[in-house]
This record gives sequence, structure tokens and C-alpha cells, in this order.
Amino acid sequence: EVSWSRALEAVAQKFTQTLAEGGTFGVIGSNHTTNEENFYLQKFARQVLKTNHIDHHRTGDMVTLLDALSGKTAKLATVADLYERKAILVLGADLALEHPMLSYQVRANYRHHQAHIYVVTPQAVREDKYAAAVVRGRAYESLRDKLQAEPELVILFDDTYKGDDLRALVDFAESLAIPVKFLCLLDYANSRGALDMGLTPELLPGYEPSGQPGMHLGEMVGAPLNALWVVGANPLKQSRDGVPSGPGAPRKADFLVVQDMFLTETAQQADVVLPAASAYEKNGTVTNTSGEVQRLTRAINTMGAKTDLEIMGFLARE
Repeated sequence: EVSWSRALEAVAQKFTQTLAEGGTFGVIGSNHTTNEENFYLQKFARQVLKTNHIDHHRTGDMVTLLDALSGKTAKLATVADLYERKAILVLGADLALEHPMLSYQVRANYRHHQAHIYVVTPQAVREDKYAAAVVRGRAYESLRDKLQAEPELVILFDDTYKGDDLRALVDFAESLAIPVKFLCLLDYANSRGALDMGLTPELLPGYEPSGQPGMHLGEMVGAPLNALWVVGANPLKQSRDGVPSGPGAPRKADFLVVQDMFLTETAQQADVVLPAASAYEKNGTVTNTSGEVQRLTRAINTMGAKTDLEIMGFLARE
């Protein structure tokens, strides 16, 4: 344990030395931190540390969806659409377990408006009980005739629909010749905001192309970088089918800095650990899975931990 000033000084000195020597930086952000923190983290990485090696743990393929819908308007569904639209198609997701609030909206739509719910999932889900049709697996094309007869449709899909599979889904929806909206289901509190704010090597804030090469999260973890800065993430956690197994992968970076609430597997290997505040101890905004911005208001002041935005500011000053 050391004082904040000593810890920040150690990080700043190493970052300054690495810059002076033309060393390599990697920055791994979070899908738990606020939009403001994510924006300034990528700006710090690109403008101060002169690196485009910046990424975060991604879930659903929002980027491909936006690209496939480029030039089309009114195609992204809101939470309210799940309660108001005449038909809902659920692909892959177990809404009741993974997105309970969205599941509630769908159930309320069925009860109040007799909406038609279509389910295409690998296993039984709660929505089966009131679905107009159920398909096990991924063969949503078998529902074409039923879906074409609907006046409108909202399609929710999980992170198993990516890349070419997702483009094929968009093409299928366009071929129905009815109004269709999409909702890309993302995990964690601010996965959508992390993408919106440019925590990716290929995209700047607002999904503008960066035009610069950069490592993704997995590449940074395995690369012998001179310095790796991890904010609110645990990339060295070893897992097997989503279940932790082992203390963590060995670090490859020469110097590792971690900002987090807990002493994670990654933090245990760090040279410097900076204790970060929780969402309830900060002001800011997050963006939900349907793209709606929600405000965080600080509920409590605590001693010791600082918000990620404050930590970035102190590092910048040093």
C-alpha cells in the first residue's frame, strides 16, 4: 500500500518514459464504466499515449448491424417498441434470464395488446409459453410466411448472430416487405456506450473509421507491450465455457496498471492497482442495449476509491 500521489507518480513516470523511448502501449477499457469515462479513455490513449491499441470485451455485433443498415432510417428498436409493436421475433436469447426488463416488456405487450411472439432459440425459454410459433435451433427462415403476414416486426438477436450471419438476417428481414426494427442484445451495463464512445481500434466515437491499425483485446493480452493499462476489465481471467478455471493467464506486458473495484486476476499481476469507484459513487451516463442514454447520479461519497474519470485526470496532470 502506498499513497495515491506515489502510485500516480509511478504510473506517470513509466508512461512518460515509455513515450520518450518510443515504446508500445495497450489500453483495455470497460463495458461497466460511464460514457464520459470511455470517451476520455480513448482520447487519452490516442492523443496522449499515441496508440490505437484500444479495445474492450465485446458481446453482440452492433457494428455489423449498423453497417448493414447504413442509409436506412428508423431501423433500431427502443425498449418502448417491445411493448407497442404488433409482433416480436426473439433469436437465440433467453430473455427472462439475460434481459429481464426486456422480457417483461414483451410479456406485457402479449397480455395487453395480444402481440404475436415468435421464438427461435436452441433451448426452451419462458417466451415459449405464449409464443405464436416456436422453432428450436436457428431456422428462422421457416417462419417466413407467418412473419410476412404481420403488419410490423421487431427482431431481437443475441451475440451468436455476427458477421455474415447477421447480414443474412438483415437481408431476410428486408425481404419480408414489412416494417422491421432490430435490437442487438448486448451484455453488461454499458456495452453499447463503449462502442458509441470509440473503445475499439477500428472506430472512433460515433462509429467514424479510425483509419489506423490497432490490436484487439486478445492480441494485447498476448503481446509483449511495454505498458498495458486496464480500466474496469479482467482480461487475464482464465475461463472455460464461461466458468473460471485457474488463477489467470500470465501477463506479457512489461508494465501493467489496473483500475478496478476488486483485486481481480488481472489486478493481482499488476505493478500498480488504482482503486476505482462503483457506478453508485459517480455521476455520468450509460447507454442501454437499445441506445437510450440513462443518467447516473452519485448516491454516496466514500473515502479511498476515486472515479475512473478522476484517476484519468490525475494521471494526465502528472
